[in-house]
Amino acid sequence: MNHLYKFIKKQINNFCKKFLLDDNIKNMFFREARIFERDKDKLNGFYPYDRATKLGVSLKGLAEDENYLDTIRKRIC
Repeated sequence: MNHLYKFIKKQINNFCKKFLLDDNIKNMFFREARIFERDKDKLNGFYPYDRATKLGVSLKGLAEDENYLDTIRKRIC
């Protein structure tokens, strides 16, 4: 069980690194971080739900007519 856990942990870690190195995704997150830092005091330190849902929709749009979970599965393997 421990070997399986380590394997899955390694695969997810590699996926996250590749995922965050994608320029489109990195730019989206940087833009959101800048907006959050600018408005943090007005938001009382909470990230707004509507921005999170818009970001989620934008990320789903990057999957290019595929189920986003299937895209993630392909990138992990």
